[in-house]
Amino acid sequence: MKGIKWAVFFSGIAAVTAQTLMIREGIALFGGYELISGILLCFWLVWVGMGSFVFSKLETRRSDKATYSILLIMLGIFMVFSITFIRFALKIFSLPFGEVISLGKIIMVSLVSLAPTCLVFGALFPAASNLLEPEKVYFYEGIGSFCGGIAVSFILIQILPTYGILLLVVCLLFTCAFIMTDKKKLLIIPVALLLIFFKINDIERFFRSAQMPGQELVGLRESKYGMIAVTRTGAQVNFYTNGVYDFSYPDL
Repeated sequence: MKGIKWAVFFSGIAAVTAQTLMIREGIALFGGYELISGILLCFWLVWVGMGSFVFSKLETRRSDKATYSILLIMLGIFMVFSITFIRFALKIFSLPFGEVISLGKIIMVSLVSLAPTCLVFGALFPAASNLLEPEKVYFYEGIGSFCGGIAVSFILIQILPTYGILLLVVCLLFTCAFIMTDKKKLLIIPVALLLIFFKINDIERFFRSAQMPGQELVGLRESKYGMIAVTRTGAQVNFYTNGVYDFSYPDL
């Protein structure tokens, strides 16, 4: 039971981490408007509710532990997919960089990017309730969300890029899944994934550059207030905050 409690705790950390990062990514992509946060939170709740409803109606042939472990692994994979999809949304939907994106396209990107991750999040609660009392699931998941919110918002965002934070959470989820199902030999997978940390800044710059086609990304800084990017086009240096153009140099 102790392993299950820790798994639920870390699922709470994963939930608040994914929500925080996806809202930040959405704001950086769509131009920093408060409306974006509302749209993303709305679809987050819709997909999570749908995932919980659909899973509660399903009958699985696997054991409850195995089902929950599979959901944890799926969650880690889909979190990476959702963030990466947002990064490449401009190319996928042929959207202009630095211009106002229409509400219809914002809704489309939000729906597609959030769907896989949120559906799994929704399924996690009824799946965990098959292993623990629902009130305990609420308790351990809530504690995890509280701790994760503090860690991500005030610590991790200051010292790690988005994909670095994602990598940590994915490794935690994989570790919980393998320990729950007594497949400890597979723990080599999250250990091997941690080796990616040596190149995490290069990975971050590569995926962030996908949001800025036609420009050379020369500087990038994440803060608790948002993402600051510096690009170069020819002899001109441009400064962006949360995807919104601030100013250029030289500019008399």
